Amino acid sequence: MESGKQERAAKAWEELQASLEPEVRRAYLIGPGAVVSVVRTLFERCLAVTMTMAEAITEDQVASLERRIRSLEAARKKDSHNSSKPPSSDVVRGLRRPKSLRGKSGKRPGGQPGHPGRTLEMSEVPDVILPHSATHCTSCGRALTENTASEVVDRRQVFDMVPARPLVTEHRLIARKCEACGAYSTGSFPEGVEASVQYGSEVLAFSVYLTAGQFIPLKRASELVGIVSGLPVSQATLLGAERRAAEGLEETEREIFGLIHQSAISHMDETGCFVEQKLNYLHDLSTPFLSHYTVHPKRGRGAFEEIGFLPTYEGVAVHDGCESYTDARYPCDHSLCCAHLLRDATFVEEEEKMEWAGKFKRLLRAMKKAKERAIEQGRTSLDQRALARYERRYTALLEEGDLAEPPPAPAGKRGGPRPRTAGRNLLERLGKQRVMVTRFLHDFRVPFDNSEAERDLRMMKLRQKISGGFRTKDGARHFATIRGYLNTARKQGHSPLDVLRDLFLGHPFQPVIALPE
Repeated sequence: MESGKQERAAKAWEELQASLEPEVRRAYLIGPGAVVSVVRTLFERCLAVTMTMAEAITEDQVASLERRIRSLEAARKKDSHNSSKPPSSDVVRGLRRPKSLRGKSGKRPGGQPGHPGRTLEMSEVPDVILPHSATHCTSCGRALTENTASEVVDRRQVFDMVPARPLVTEHRLIARKCEACGAYSTGSFPEGVEASVQYGSEVLAFSVYLTAGQFIPLKRASELVGIVSGLPVSQATLLGAERRAAEGLEETEREIFGLIHQSAISHMDETGCFVEQKLNYLHDLSTPFLSHYTVHPKRGRGAFEEIGFLPTYEGVAVHDGCESYTDARYPCDHSLCCAHLLRDATFVEEEEKMEWAGKFKRLLRAMKKAKERAIEQGRTSLDQRALARYERRYTALLEEGDLAEPPPAPAGKRGGPRPRTAGRNLLERLGKQRVMVTRFLHDFRVPFDNSEAERDLRMMKLRQKISGGFRTKDGARHFATIRGYLNTARKQGHSPLDVLRDLFLGHPFQPVIALPE
C-alpha cells in the first residue's frame, strides 16, 4: 500500500514540473492578474504534492532512519578511550582529545628510584689511544720533550662506528698428493659456501632485520645495506634473504607453535592486513616468552580450524569478545580482556549516561588491585570472603543495569524489536560471559587483559603504515614466520641480529616454553 502512495506522489510531482513553464508563459501574455492566479494555483498544487509525499513515508522508514542516525552518532563519539579503535584514528578525527583509562600514579615522569640506567661506560681495553701532552712548560715556558717524565692524569673516551668496508673471505680448496700412492685428495668447502661469489651471514642478517624487523621498504633497505656494508645489494637479494630465512625456520616455527600449545595460559588476537590487495588477517598466538603468527584470508572459525590451535588446546585462552573464540566445541577455558570491557563501559557511561557502567569500571579496577596486593603479599589466591563480596557486587550491578536498561520490547505489529543500545549489549555480555570476565580474579595465572597479544600485533599496523600491504601470499607468509622468530627471541633475551646470523649459519636459536627464574 505504501509503495502505491509513493508512486502516486512521484507521478504528481512529475506532472507539476511538466506543466510549470507552459502555464507561467500563458499567464504572462494575458496579464498581471493571470500571473497571480497561476502562482496561487501552483502553490496549492505544490502543497498537495508535498502532503502526498509525506504520507508516502512509512513508519518503518522513519524507524530505520532513526536507527541509522543513532548508529552514526554513536560511531562519531567512539575513539581509543571508549572503544577498540586504535589511537591513530583519534589524530585523524581531531574532534576531541581522548582521555586515557590510566589513572594518576602519583609518580614523577621518567625513571623511578632504583631503575637501572643505561649509559656508556669506559672500556678498559680501548682500540685506539691518542696521547695529548703539552709542548711547553706552562710555568717557565721551557720546551718539553718525549723523554720528560710524564703520567696520565685524566682520560676521556669517544665511542664511534667503524667506517664501512667489506670483509672478503676467500675459501680455497687445496689438493694434496699422497706420498704412498701418488693420488691427489681435495678438501671440501664448508656448509653454506655454495657460489663462487656470495653474501655472508652478517649482510643477510642485517638485510632481513631491516625489512622484517624494522619494516623498512625494500628500496630504502637495499640503499641502507649498501651504505653500511659498502656492498651493492639489490631488492631481489633482500627478497631472497627473506625467503631463505623463512625456509630455514620451518622446524623452529612448528616448535614455537607446540610450546604455546603446551602453555597453561595463551593469548590470541587478530588484525587485518592486505595481501594481493585483498583483506586478510594476521592471527597471533603468544605467551610472555613465545610468539607465533599466521596469515589467513578468514578471521573466525574457518581460520581457527585450519590453524589447528583452538580445536585441541586445553589451557586458558585469553582474548577479546569475538564470539568465534568461544565455540562450544573447543576444549579450552576462556578469559576475556578486561581492558576492552573498561573501554566499552566508558562509552556507555559517557555517551549513554548510564551510572551502572561507571560503577562496573570501578569494580573491575578494585578486583585488579585486590589481586595485585595479594600477589605482592605472596599469596596465590583471594580468600573466599573477598571473592564472595566481589561476586555480590557484580550481581548487584547486573540487576541495576537491567533496571536502567530493560530488554528491548517489540516495536508493535509492524517492524521488529526496537534497536539495542550499546549499554544493553554490554550488559548481556557481562551476564552471559561472567565466568570469563572474572576468571583473572579466581585464577592468579590469568592476566587482567590481553595486552600480550595486542602488543605482538601492533607491529603489523606499523608495517602497513610504512611499507603498505604484501604483494604476494608467499611474502606475507615469510614475514609472519620471521616476525614470530624475532619476537620470540626478543622475549627470551636474544639479540635479533645474533639470532638471524645464527639462522643463516644453519643454527637457529632454540626457544623454551619459559625462562628459568
